[in-house]
Amino acid sequence: MFHIKVTPRFTGKALGDMSEAEHRIAERIKTIAEPYVPSRTGALVAGTTVTGNMIRYPGPAANILYQGRREGRRLEISKAVHPQAQDHWVYGARKDHADEIKSIVAEEIKEQIRRR
Repeated sequence: MFHIKVTPRFTGKALGDMSEAEHRIAERIKTIAEPYVPSRTGALVAGTTVTGNMIRYPGPAANILYQGRREGRRLEISKAVHPQAQDHWVYGARKDHADEIKSIVAEEIKEQIRRR
């Protein structure tokens, strides 16, 4: 489970409640991260949900895959369905798509200011 929290580093106009923006950002990050999620059957991706600012990957298997280890042994991550699949997939997606994610956050902040 991952939480998306928007905390702009500037002073000035108050942005108010950012929960809707955080939800939209989480939805977009879920989509960006999808090619990095290990998949044999597609169940992990299909079962992923976004609630508020949280991205939830289903079941205990998601945690094991995310950690990349089981009982102290490193897992072999299949790349058959997703060639970019890896453990810690959100961090891999963030590393490869940092500018895109920054742009998404900036868009949401601008939209929040516009609505105020």
